[in-house]
Amino acid sequence: MNIYAAVTDRILKLLDSGTVPWRKTWTTGLPKSLATGREYRGANILLLGLAGFSSRYWVTYRQAQRLGGHIRKGERATPIYYWHWRSQEDLERPAAKAGPKDFAPCVPFASAVFNLDQVEGIDRPDDDLLLREHDRLQLAENIVEVMPDKPEISHTRSSEPCYLPDLDRVTMPHLGQFTSADDYFQTLFHELFMRRDTPDA
Repeated sequence: MNIYAAVTDRILKLLDSGTVPWRKTWTTGLPKSLATGREYRGANILLLGLAGFSSRYWVTYRQAQRLGGHIRKGERATPIYYWHWRSQEDLERPAAKAGPKDFAPCVPFASAVFNLDQVEGIDRPDDDLLLREHDRLQLAENIVEVMPDKPEISHTRSSEPCYLPDLDRVTMPHLGQFTSADDYFQTLFHELFMRRDTPDA
């Protein structure tokens, strides 16, 4: 099984279709197993994140049944990949049968999971809701508040946001001059990142 080829093939197909697969994770959070409560790691973060579902939680077919739910008819599973690390006993067993050979210390195996969007009969956890607008904007404010070594941020009725390197100051129009709070924070973060990329800032 060539995991890397399988992952690369999926990513290339998405790119060919015009989808950039790494632009969605922040809307739902990192993908997570509902049964174990553990977040997925490695390439599985990307594979599950680009699947296009709104829930961060995933279950296998049997886990859905054990939790009292069922997979909707016609839904297709999303493949994920794991590495199984062989114990010393695991390595000695094939060596005893086949003679002394070099056996890989770990082997890949595939599994298949379903998103909670594809499942009926299982309640979503409380943290599995998209951020409400108020929570989202509060999060943006908190990010600005705790930003280390941030420049001065001043507001004027200027028509153009800008970063002034000599003063280490970001100048912004007032919030009310933007069509939405989302536009305001998008512009503010853009200027803060411009400041980060300015030499000697």
